[in-house]
Amino acid sequence: MESSKLASGVNESWSSPDRVELNGSEASFSFTTGCWNELQYGQAGGPGLKALPIPREFHVWPSSPRDPGAGDPLVTFRYDQAVEFVNAIREQRPCAVTLHDGVEAQKVIDAAVKSAETKQWVEL
Repeated sequence: MESSKLASGVNESWSSPDRVELNGSEASFSFTTGCWNELQYGQAGGPGLKALPIPREFHVWPSSPRDPGAGDPLVTFRYDQAVEFVNAIREQRPCAVTLHDGVEAQKVIDAAVKSAETKQWVEL
């Protein structure tokens, strides 16, 4: 897993597209910024990836008043992040995504690296 706005490649700026891809033994999903309202989905043995629309209720963070159709999504989605942060402070609760969540994601990354090195499945 990688996230960088400084690495050479597709683009070296805030506007470079980010891509998240999940590949399993039975199916794959892919999301790319710039195609904000759809996932790409494909099943093993199928003809390849095809568009899967994302329902409108998932276009913004819950409780965010942002209009998902207004502005450049590469910029405006950050408003949702700020809404969650400010609401967590006001409601005296942790943010919905926590340091613990980051640690759990790191475990997945470490397992992927180990799997690549050993060429074996790694249990989590």
